[in-house]
Amino acid sequence: MVKEQNFVEAEDLYRIKMPLSPRLNPRADRAVYILKWADEQERCYRTRLHLIDIKRKTDIEYTRGLADSDPVWHPSGKKILYLNHEAKNNMLRSISVFGGESRDILALGKGSVSRLQWSPDGKYISFLMQESDEAEPLPGEGVETESSAGEGEKGRNGRSQAALVGSGEPVVRTVETLHYRTDGEGWRPKAERALYILKAGAKEAVKITPEGGHDVNAYAWSPDSQMLAYCGNGAEDPDRDPDDERIWIYSLDEGVTVELPKKKGLVEQVFFGATAGELYFIGQFDLQSLWGASNMQLYRLDMDSGRAENLSESLDRTLDNVSLGDISPSFTAQVPAFDEEGNLYFTVSSEGGNPLMQLRPDGSMEAVLEGPEVIVSYHKAAENNQFILHMAQMDRPDELWSLELGESKSLTKLTRLNDAYLESRRFNIPEVHTVPGEGAMVQTWILRPPAFKEGDRCPMILNIHGGPRAQYAYTWFHEMQVLAARGFIVVYSNPQGSQGYGEEFAHAIDRSWAEPAYSDLMAVTDYMLESGSVDPEKIFVTGGSYGGYMTNWIVSHTDRFRAAVTQRCVSNLASFFGSSDFGWLLEHEFGGTPWEKREIYDTWSPISYAGQIKTPLLIIHSEEDLRCPMEQAEQLFVRLKYEGVAVKFLRYPEESHGLSRGGRPDRRIHRLKSIYGWFEQYL
Repeated sequence: MVKEQNFVEAEDLYRIKMPLSPRLNPRADRAVYILKWADEQERCYRTRLHLIDIKRKTDIEYTRGLADSDPVWHPSGKKILYLNHEAKNNMLRSISVFGGESRDILALGKGSVSRLQWSPDGKYISFLMQESDEAEPLPGEGVETESSAGEGEKGRNGRSQAALVGSGEPVVRTVETLHYRTDGEGWRPKAERALYILKAGAKEAVKITPEGGHDVNAYAWSPDSQMLAYCGNGAEDPDRDPDDERIWIYSLDEGVTVELPKKKGLVEQVFFGATAGELYFIGQFDLQSLWGASNMQLYRLDMDSGRAENLSESLDRTLDNVSLGDISPSFTAQVPAFDEEGNLYFTVSSEGGNPLMQLRPDGSMEAVLEGPEVIVSYHKAAENNQFILHMAQMDRPDELWSLELGESKSLTKLTRLNDAYLESRRFNIPEVHTVPGEGAMVQTWILRPPAFKEGDRCPMILNIHGGPRAQYAYTWFHEMQVLAARGFIVVYSNPQGSQGYGEEFAHAIDRSWAEPAYSDLMAVTDYMLESGSVDPEKIFVTGGSYGGYMTNWIVSHTDRFRAAVTQRCVSNLASFFGSSDFGWLLEHEFGGTPWEKREIYDTWSPISYAGQIKTPLLIIHSEEDLRCPMEQAEQLFVRLKYEGVAVKFLRYPEESHGLSRGGRPDRRIHRLKSIYGWFEQYL
């Protein structure tokens, strides 16, 4: 009997399961991954480890924690190391693959822990950690108590605000750097993000990076376990010189760190080849580039001369994963992998996908897996040519797959986490079109309502992505499906300024931001109206971050949209320069500072044209947004309310810039209902 089918709902966020960070054991017969889900009762997210037996095709719950993460295999394949975050401290744990309970290895204290690894010989555990700190008391000025600080309320750093109370003195934060806050994390700790190693059986981890040094971005072990390469900014003032990222080598035997020669530029990942003498990194050398416009490239570094050979230049694609989604994670960091023949594997962002590329020793390249999929993350087994892939597709929420390369290519689905959910829901798969834009072709996704029939004329929502150098992709997008289920044709595209189509395409909005993206988006709108399936009196527009900027720009330059929703937006570029967590980097984007280039900042700020806005506007913003601060929304709201324009302002407390992707589940659901509720009000 066929089950009764329903359309996708906002509350389905509680029904969808999300796999993360899959890792194969050395023999590729088992895999571990993180299962993430939204807890409706507690209104939060949970994570737990699952273990897959690939030959037996079993998938079992492997840990019982509610906040387990970062699983890594011991080189022997006999145990798994992972982090648990349920207690106040980060707890390092291990669990045997032969069964039994997990055991505590070491409490790592408060702060942020990431990039957990084993050394190749299994003798050391390594990780990055940034310890948290507290605010400084100002001597001699009054007293704050627990109650006045807000007993029990949690700050963004996850601790009680009462913990900031000084001994009989008021709390104050001393700020001496430009980058003193980071969206989603809050106030930056004084301590640097340092590299630590823990010898097997030891009771204390050792910091191997200099005390008081700069943040470490990434690191890698040499194949012989005798060296660690790590990268980070080495400038005296990293905030004013963000491109001065360097690579260092630490020798375990000598306990000495040596900086390698290298031309100034960004370094995102560093890793060794087959021997300790071969070093590679992902980065770029365009010192005037910003917001991901220039491609992240693959380089081989000569460790003696510092000469960097670009191995991916011919691709004209970035090695960053910039595909966007609200179920699929975005901007996942990936480390390329070698096979025994010397082939190197990595992914790029390209035309809405993230294909897996193979670079051969002779320099030739090909895509070994490409198509309408997004490889969110991947991991290669140490002993054979088998991969595990976290893959996003348009027809279903994410699952894990096994890819075996050899004489023939074999792709096998490993998980079926969302099969039951899919059987209960009726929805369409987006159509992919190419629309002529302002001197470029614009890849466009068209998602029709589940009940759509040929000849129907529906209301339409134009949905604009953020970034701006990112891409909509071949993902199952919960937000788009919810809006389509309400009867809207949802249209989303990658106008010029997006990544995934080459550097020239991404750089098209330099010194302007709104153009030619605005012209491209209007071309997409016209294309839909000419199709005959859209009611021209019922078209709407929304977008977040840069998409919020473009929504503001659109409603201040045309009245063709019936209503609009601007989310986590930018409205005033000049004030954004000083209030965003790294807004001062707009200096490169617009060729100078607001006080040097006032005219260009005013020209491309939507607030300059707010007097022309007549479109009913819903403003959605998070109160803890440090990327596009609340003042950007407040300026726009006050101006429109003062002028008597139909405007409504929704402010979400405790949420950061990433509300739509990682905010508290009930708030994400409320946000979705508010968006379609606003549009339905104007149908």
